[in-house]
Amino acid sequence: GSYINPESAHLIGLIPNFPKAKVRSVGNAASLGAIMALVSEEDCKQAEKISEGVDYVELASFPEFTDILTQAMRFGKQD
Repeated sequence: GSYINPESAHLIGLIPNFPKAKVRSVGNAASLGAIMALVSEEDCKQAEKISEGVDYVELASFPEFTDILTQAMRFGKQD
């Protein structure tokens, strides 16, 4: 969401109530990261190192996931 207004997103309950200083847009981070990896061998190696510590979890394999997700997505002003 590069174009999402954090205040509006909070008002509809899309994001929790965080201090404004902690919410910021990072733009097209995936594209920027890909470009960095292509033009910098050091950045590419750093990305590979980070990826070694990541586990892929197929959430669709957990039957209760959809129920938990939809219950957690309660739009409306959150107190």
